Amino acid sequence: MLEICSKCGNHEWDKEVDGNTIKCPKCGYKWKFEKLPIYFLTGCSGVGKTTTAIELQKLTDEYVILDVDWLRNVAWPQNDEEEN
Repeated sequence: MLEICSKCGNHEWDKEVDGNTIKCPKCGYKWKFEKLPIYFLTGCSGVGKTTTAIELQKLTDEYVILDVDWLRNVAWPQNDEEEN
């Protein structure tokens, strides 16, 4: 994880980032971090975001398509009695 030093356990957001190297300012430990792009597929309801995401996922296994509804349910779980 970017924010936790595996050597000293420093969990503060005070790490020094230089390219793909992260350095803990408390103990000096350095580790590699691969920066990868993140893309968001957005649009109004019913325009084909899910269909597009399914087709994109079929192209390769080098990335993962996550449905925003799945992420929303993880972040803000609702029980069956609540209204959406």
